[in-house]
Amino acid sequence: MKYRKDIDGLRALAVIFVLLYHAEFQYNYKIWFQGGFVGVDIFFVISGYLISNIIFRELLKKQKFNFRNFFERRFRRIFPLLVTVMSFSTIYAYIVYYPSELFEYIKSALTSLFFSSNIYFYLSATDYGSENSLFIPLLHTWSLGIEEQFYLIFPLLAVFFFKRNYSIKKFLFIFTILSFGFAIILTQYNQPLSFYNPLSRFWEILVGSLIAYYEVFQNDKFEVLRSKFFKTSLLMYISIFGLLISLFTFNSNINHPGINSLLPVLCTAVILVNSNQSLVTKLFTNKPFSFIGVISYSLYLWHYPIFAFFRKFYRTENIVFTNYTKLLLLFAVFVISVWSYYFIEQPFRKTKQNNNYFSLRILFAYTISFFIISSYIFNTNGLERFMIENKLSSDEVGKIYISKEINKSLYDFMYEEDCKFWSRNIDDYFVEKFNSCSLLYKNAIVVIGDSHAMNIYNILAKSDSFDFIIGLSQGGCRPHGCSNNVTNHYVASNEFFKENSQQIHKIIFHQSGSYLIRDSNGREDSQLSFDTLEYSYASDNFVTIAEYLISISKNNEIVWLGPFVEYRYEPIDALNNSKKLRINNNSVLIFNSLYGELLEFASQYDEFDYVPFEDLVVVSEEALIENNNSICFQFLDTDHFSECGENFLANNLNERIIDKINNGQ
Repeated sequence: MKYRKDIDGLRALAVIFVLLYHAEFQYNYKIWFQGGFVGVDIFFVISGYLISNIIFRELLKKQKFNFRNFFERRFRRIFPLLVTVMSFSTIYAYIVYYPSELFEYIKSALTSLFFSSNIYFYLSATDYGSENSLFIPLLHTWSLGIEEQFYLIFPLLAVFFFKRNYSIKKFLFIFTILSFGFAIILTQYNQPLSFYNPLSRFWEILVGSLIAYYEVFQNDKFEVLRSKFFKTSLLMYISIFGLLISLFTFNSNINHPGINSLLPVLCTAVILVNSNQSLVTKLFTNKPFSFIGVISYSLYLWHYPIFAFFRKFYRTENIVFTNYTKLLLLFAVFVISVWSYYFIEQPFRKTKQNNNYFSLRILFAYTISFFIISSYIFNTNGLERFMIENKLSSDEVGKIYISKEINKSLYDFMYEEDCKFWSRNIDDYFVEKFNSCSLLYKNAIVVIGDSHAMNIYNILAKSDSFDFIIGLSQGGCRPHGCSNNVTNHYVASNEFFKENSQQIHKIIFHQSGSYLIRDSNGREDSQLSFDTLEYSYASDNFVTIAEYLISISKNNEIVWLGPFVEYRYEPIDALNNSKKLRINNNSVLIFNSLYGELLEFASQYDEFDYVPFEDLVVVSEEALIENNNSICFQFLDTDHFSECGENFLANNLNERIIDKINNGQ
């Protein structure tokens, strides 16, 4: 295949988009370049074009395909730098992480090694683009997983169709359409799964494959198409403009992948098809710009762990991660990437030309060693015993046990005893349990809401103030919106509340307060609001909640229990920074303001009672609390109580409010 310097320029544009996106440059508290994630979509199209070109040209020339040679080239191209970056990341993770953090990190490292991290990150509920995702050093390897999974499947199918004289073109079109349709449908129902799912992303790679097919197998028609549509540079300018629109107008709230993805994918395809000289082509073939494309793989692999580790340091020390610091880091990433391109990437790619397999054997041995070491770290829960005995002081050993507690999932300690039980949805178990308890107790208290309502159910159930109390709550779901992968239990519960109104004494609604404010970028539940004190009230969400409560109040008594003040630090950071052993002061200010706003809003309605959370129980502003003669950490994460925190609050409830709930006074 003839070398095309302009493709390196297109790679440069793609990696610049990604770097700008992950750097999160801010001006007046507004995050710029929120659509930079489309840089990965550009990479997918380029990869499909280049890989398919290699496959199709070999099939056309030799009438066969050398799989061993193909996968060896992939190994030389991908693995040397990947294991280098992962090795440096693992060493640094060992230095700065507690065992529980190291354990989570090593799971991502092992799956990255086998190009399955996209599956791991979905199963671990990692929301790409969220604030917390920026602290996961190897999150960016999800895209390598997608590409390598494509490389495993596509050559086999292409050879199969070619050998049997089946139409490769029809196969490509059908595969592309099916994958695209699948992406549109799945994104509507489960966006995170669609984002990480290879079948939802293959269509982007296949668009590049289609271009390669026409270029290799139908070159005459392809050249006619080029000469017909690229007489002027108009399409090139439109395509660049389309990519820039994606960069500046896309954000994490759009449905992606799907219809919206067509814009960057088709614009990239147009640029790949073009062969005319234009200002765009001259820019892409400009030496400094195309060189960025040459080292784009190094830039892509190095930037994310470097930014993730620096973000952790700055967050732990409570230092602002400024634009100036980010620019310095990008320069450091560039320098490291130049080094790794010349001393890691190039030598391993050239060994094939020199017929030198010694370095390849060294690489293979090193990869196996990395796997063995990583497996050992995994099997020892992040080297926990080793760190306790050899690395940590007695004070830090105590922190390990705290860190183990705060790394639990809220779902791990949902309380159940007799007629106190919790469910995500109204399923057969829920109905059967409810009916049997209704025979014993007629006055059920139902707690409904999001994951914060899970905390509230546990607190009330543990207080021994209720005989018959039910939690009906689901993380990531509020009346004003549920995550795409979450069943809306509010809709499903309406009929149940109506049919069982005689057995339900009261319904308590509770949800996270951080979804009732928005940051300067319009995002709910954003740490930026708490870092900058720049926020606004999500008044439309207030109204949606009130409308929902009114809809279920026709047959039931309703209490809206207001939000509790959120910790708004990462608990693991508090183990290294004593300043974070209290609730974030900005969080206190924001929630005090929100309390007043909600009181005024709720006073307009007679259909439900509004009870401020601090009337039920006062949350200690100290992170470390004493409960049952032992010291424990009150918070599970930035905005939930730990099991210990729940126990503490359950022992300190306001009896007057409990009586009001029980007796309806």
